[in-house]
Amino acid sequence: MKLIMTRIEQLCDVTAGPARHNNVRVNERGVALVIMLLILSLTTALGLGMYVSANSDLMINGFYRNFHGSFYGADSGLNVARAQLLNQVVAAVPSTFAVPPIANPDTVATNAANYLSTNYGNLVVLNAGQAANSWREQFKISNVTFALAPGSPTVTTRDGSGNPTGYNYIYNYSLTSMGAAQGTEQASVSESGSLILNISGRATSTTQSFASFGTFVDNYPPCFGWLIPGTMTGPMFTNGAWQFTTGSYIFTDPVGQVNANADFWFGASCIQSPTSRYTYRGQTIAPTFQAGFNLGQPAVSLPTNDYSQKRAVLDGLGTNTTNPTNAELNAGLKNITGTSYPPGGATSGVYVAYNNSTGPNVMIGGGLYVEGNASVTLSPSGASA
Repeated sequence: MKLIMTRIEQLCDVTAGPARHNNVRVNERGVALVIMLLILSLTTALGLGMYVSANSDLMINGFYRNFHGSFYGADSGLNVARAQLLNQVVAAVPSTFAVPPIANPDTVATNAANYLSTNYGNLVVLNAGQAANSWREQFKISNVTFALAPGSPTVTTRDGSGNPTGYNYIYNYSLTSMGAAQGTEQASVSESGSLILNISGRATSTTQSFASFGTFVDNYPPCFGWLIPGTMTGPMFTNGAWQFTTGSYIFTDPVGQVNANADFWFGASCIQSPTSRYTYRGQTIAPTFQAGFNLGQPAVSLPTNDYSQKRAVLDGLGTNTTNPTNAELNAGLKNITGTSYPPGGATSGVYVAYNNSTGPNVMIGGGLYVEGNASVTLSPSGASA
């Protein structure tokens, strides 16, 4: 009996070992599923974060793009509106010069402002013509003021009879342009300034005299030689062509010429052009014409005699058109040494009408009288001259 019982216990011990091992495996079932769910959750969170970040970037870029498109639309609107204001004023200038050229400048300003409000008061699409397939932009003019400046117009030039031949008009403006693109973003751009028009001509009922110009040159052939740069005042005219080189030119009064082209000197190269400025090989010659530069003008005739010029030297007026006698010239003119004009006439010399009976020489005439050829030498009058 004892032997049999021992065998049974041993058998029980042998079967007990595998049973415990299987119970451990049963407790480990489902761990892989939990791990996979955790990994899937983490991957989903990362993907969602990337989506939110990318979507935010797209939205920001879209807003930025639409805002800039709106700004460019508003800026283009300002350029269109300014050009339309100028076009409306220019359209009111008659083809034939009149005195004044614009009969009702205040009415012109009012009509120009109303034109902008009527045609550009609502959004106007800029995508037309070659820009049809470009980024959509539009604008509207939300505010416009346009008025003639106080004191305008002014007369800039007159002919020999005192009739106006040139006018200056100044219009002050203020514009606000609202731009839009594809989105709801809008941009507003404002600008204020002045439009300046110089209108010149010649009244048909008068004949302009060469004496009405501050500087008059009858014979100035093209590509002959340039003017020295500087500031020049008084109306200027030539029956030839004005010529400019590099440097600063400022002309405060109207400048005119018969030739249809002005000349621009770049070193030894002379270039003719029907413009007021020219660029050649990176260099620009751009004189400042404060009262306009008029090319292709009718020629101004020279006087048939020099009687009025002689009289002007004597009395500063030149209204007496009779030829002065040698006796009159002898009584009124002296050269720099104080010698009077010869009673029998002179073949050469420079004479001035001045009086030195009561002290220093006092000029009483209107200029210099040059008989024959004269050599003129300019020299500085001091170290700082």
